[in-house]
Amino acid sequence: MTAVIDIGSNSVRLGYPVRGIVTAKKINTTALAEGLTASGFLSPAALQRTAAAVEAYADEARAADATDIKVFATEAVRSAANGGEIIAEVKRLCGLDVVVLSQEQEARAAYLGAADGLKEATVIDIGGGSAEIICGYGGEIVYAESFPLGAVRLKEACDNDRAALDKYIARYIKDGIPCITPIIGVGGTATSQYVIKENPSVYSAQEVHNQIISAAELRQITDKLFEMTPEQITQKYPLISPRRAAVLPSGAYLLCKLLQKTGADKLTISELDNMEGFLLL
Repeated sequence: MTAVIDIGSNSVRLGYPVRGIVTAKKINTTALAEGLTASGFLSPAALQRTAAAVEAYADEARAADATDIKVFATEAVRSAANGGEIIAEVKRLCGLDVVVLSQEQEARAAYLGAADGLKEATVIDIGGGSAEIICGYGGEIVYAESFPLGAVRLKEACDNDRAALDKYIARYIKDGIPCITPIIGVGGTATSQYVIKENPSVYSAQEVHNQIISAAELRQITDKLFEMTPEQITQKYPLISPRRAAVLPSGAYLLCKLLQKTGADKLTISELDNMEGFLLL
């Protein structure tokens, strides 16, 4: 059995991905990218809690008889001046090598996982440190971009202020994003939209997968999030962690903007993402 650990900019995840099958993934929101926008460095506290989360998941995977444990990292580790420190710490704690994906590899992994064999689709992946937009047509990737616009980065740069977010996003996102349907959203920002819409008592990956959020619903959810404090978000929606709640308005606003740029009227939420795609690179 293969286990995959994803060191994201906002969360560490553990999964046992099988192509085409939705499996539950464990998540620990460690906010690795916290403070990265201003300093260019991973903070010691964020680095240590993230490495500890990886160690705990590695122990869990071994206890579950995983014979192959793969670890990959994305934007926070890729862009931080001291990204090598967490790679070394993970190696020290649990003996695992971390593969740092390039922007191109991160985009491709998100598409391969979420598209799940579809010949045509657009995948939007909003992480903590970056956002990827990838379009496939005729079974080939025809457009792929990665932007430094993750939910954590936007929150730190703009403090959930809409006017500031507009200016920041406009520096990177222009018109002309292809609209190849379906539009598929992956990552915690996208899956949280279902949580806000339905407020389930228990999170079920199988239930979330392939749910559809209309553009109008996404705008309504985003407006609602801007009217609430992080504490109010977690109180009303207990499945959303405090660290996720702090960055969710900015992430939802970006998702709303990107969907608007494609011109599509709905978003399909996928639980198949770069964890599945990583195994296909």
